[in-house]
Amino acid sequence: MAAISFLILDFFRSHKSMMVIRHNNVVGGITYRPYTSQRFGEIAFCAITADEQVKGYGTRLMNHFKQHARDVDGFIHFLTYADNNAVGYFIKQGFTKETHIGERLMARAIDEKIRELSNYHFVYLGIDFQKVMLLN
Repeated sequence: MAAISFLILDFFRSHKSMMVIRHNNVVGGITYRPYTSQRFGEIAFCAITADEQVKGYGTRLMNHFKQHARDVDGFIHFLTYADNNAVGYFIKQGFTKETHIGERLMARAIDEKIRELSNYHFVYLGIDFQKVMLLN
C-alpha cells in the first residue's frame, strides 16, 4: 500500500478534520466536533473518494482517527449519523446503535431528533488502533 499521510485541519472553530493524502492527492477525510469536557466526539463527515474505496483507506483513516482522538483529545466515545449507504461501514468499524453514554451527557451536546439516527462507538483504551490492520 502506498505511503499515506494524515493531516489534521481546523474546519470550523468547533470542528477538527483529518485527511488521507496519497501521492499529493486527498483520498478522504473525517471531520469531527470534540466535546472535550464530556470526553466524546461527534463525527460529522467521513468519506473516501469513489475510486479509492474498498482499498482499506477508510479503515486506516478510522483507526488513525480513533487513536488520535483517544490519545490527543482524550475521547472515550464517538457518535456519528450514518445514512443507509454508510451504516455498513460504521458497523464494520465497531459502531453500534446502542449507546453507553448517559442521556444527560448526550442531551447537552446533541439534538434529540438527530440522536435517534446515531451510531455509537466506545474506544478501548488499551488498543493501538494503528496496528489493528496487522491483526486482520
